[in-house]
Amino acid sequence: MNERLRKGLTGIARRQETITYGEVAEFLRLSMDWPPDRDKMSEVLGEISDYEHQNGRPLLSVVVVLAATGEPGGGFFDLAKATGQMPTDGDRALFFLRELRRVHDHWARKPKTAVTGKPG
Repeated sequence: MNERLRKGLTGIARRQETITYGEVAEFLRLSMDWPPDRDKMSEVLGEISDYEHQNGRPLLSVVVVLAATGEPGGGFFDLAKATGQMPTDGDRALFFLRELRRVHDHWARKPKTAVTGKPG
């Protein structure tokens, strides 16, 4: 798991913000134009959310959104369904808003770490 990215995402959650996939791609030195890099980013974000879920926390990767819509991509919702966090017939927009609030609330209560700003 990319611990540096995870810590950066917790800082973003603590500030009750979001970050775009493009910004995460830059941080990971990946290209959103190349399908294998998009797959790698999905893998990394999935590992982070799996880790959070296994430790009883909300899905941290909810803070990573598409610039065009301000919502996560389809892979996030697939993961949410696979972990049982979202019903298979659930409303994506409603789930996104609820999970984002849960992540923001959870990390806003945590003590600050040395990580500030966006990843990188």
